[in-house]
Amino acid sequence: TTKEALGSNVSMLMPSPDREKHDGYIERFINMGEKQIIGTRRRVQARHKDGHIFPIYLSVSQAHHGRHYTFTGIIHDLTEEEARETQLRHLWYVVEQSPILIVITDTGGNIEYVNTRFKQLTGYQEEVLGKNPRILKSNNTPDVIYRELWDSISSGHIWRGILQNRKKNDELFWVSTTICPVNNQDGEIDHYIALSEDITHLREKEDMLTHAMKLEAVGRMTNGIAHDFRNLLTVILGNLQLLREGIIQKDSELIDDALSAAHDGSVLIKRLLAFSRRKEQIIQAIDVNLSLQDLLRLLQRMVNDNVHISLVLTEAHTYVKADPNRLESAIL
Repeated sequence: TTKEALGSNVSMLMPSPDREKHDGYIERFINMGEKQIIGTRRRVQARHKDGHIFPIYLSVSQAHHGRHYTFTGIIHDLTEEEARETQLRHLWYVVEQSPILIVITDTGGNIEYVNTRFKQLTGYQEEVLGKNPRILKSNNTPDVIYRELWDSISSGHIWRGILQNRKKNDELFWVSTTICPVNNQDGEIDHYIALSEDITHLREKEDMLTHAMKLEAVGRMTNGIAHDFRNLLTVILGNLQLLREGIIQKDSELIDDALSAAHDGSVLIKRLLAFSRRKEQIIQAIDVNLSLQDLLRLLQRMVNDNVHISLVLTEAHTYVKADPNRLESAIL
């Protein structure tokens, strides 16, 4: 209290060893005119009445009248500021050491900050600051995705999705990304933050699993396809045998049947190979009704005898743009 403080030596406000240092400063100032603390602003430790120590900024000035000195000390308590600094420092460590890619941009999409993980994965360093995240675009993600992303975050909503990006060395990688707006004190958007997780290895594993499932489906179809193919070969070989022996005179019909069976066998094998291989997709217009009708025999071969497949088609032709092999694979 004021009553307790008046008349007491100011050193009672200082913990050791600051107390001893302060006494030395004052003594040297009075005896030698040395002004180590006079007119400066220093960060020192202060002592509370209850004994706990806390940080302060101390500014000391002096005035004298004859041989009488007056010192004025201005104290600024740093407890709350240091607590905030400590919290920010911890947050900084977390952000910098996070396994998640973190990017902060302004409202125009210009990069203001990237963390260490971003630099490690993408290969970009400080040169990305001030640039737009579009430098990561691989051109394999449809533009409509980016339009939806921007419309969502600029409206104040969170956007989540999967993007394929490109590193500085042109290597492609996949990320699962969450982008959200950051509001200022007035509730207005002034930044965006993107949190991305590298899922490249996960996507590769999913591709491997999908391929394994395809091969499993191929194995399940093998028995049924073998029967179909045997029947086709029976027609071909039987007709050719009859032609060679000259038993039947309708050569043209036998030849037509043989050619038709051979064609069906070729289509069957091509479909099986297309289903099991990894190929670049070829987008084209497909009549879904016709595609399903063509697949019906394969579908029936895949299921057990106690399962019946019913094909219900629309009256009108329904066209979609898709890769025919991938559409068939998805259905199978």
